[in-house]
Amino acid sequence: MNMGEVRSEGEAEARLSDAAQTELMELCEKQFNRLEKLQNDVLLSDSEFPPEQQALNRLIATEAEAKQWLLMEP
Repeated sequence: MNMGEVRSEGEAEARLSDAAQTELMELCEKQFNRLEKLQNDVLLSDSEFPPEQQALNRLIATEAEAKQWLLMEP
């Protein structure tokens, strides 16, 4: 294997890495947008509860969300 082949393989890996990173960022953005929509839905549905209950509901939802993110693998 000569230097040109080594450089070519390294460049291919960098492109693959860039493509994987781009794909991962797109997936994260989609999940974030979905999460934002769901949070808005929760906030709108909370209007029937007193403010103390709304705060508790948001805390519970945030904790559940954090647990989900910790379980996800990139």
